[in-house]
Amino acid sequence: MIVKTEPHEECPDQTWCVYFENGGASANIAILQDVPELAYLYNVFSTNRRSGEASELIREIDEYCIKNKLSLIVEAVVFDEGRSDGIPDNEKLKSWYEKNGAQFIEYNDEGHPMLLLGDPEGPA
Repeated sequence: MIVKTEPHEECPDQTWCVYFENGGASANIAILQDVPELAYLYNVFSTNRRSGEASELIREIDEYCIKNKLSLIVEAVVFDEGRSDGIPDNEKLKSWYEKNGAQFIEYNDEGHPMLLLGDPEGPA
């Protein structure tokens, strides 16, 4: 569910942030000011790993983007790779996004998988 939508004050190139939550899962999308059909997914987090809440949330975000004609860029990068409690590596995270409807685009300059959700007719 969408929790709130507000101007994004921290980044001058981003106009709006949309905050989503589903149980213990949460994520944000930033919609760019210069290209309003393009958004970036960030801060995906789940306190209840393997519960399905994050998968549901990603599908909800995908539906939101399709409805609003947004192409959503996803960078599959794990921030806690050194942990031993089942946190996936970047390739496993890429596979998880693909399982939840994302399309692989390419690897960026840092070697991180880049994927697309939302409206495939957008500018991405």
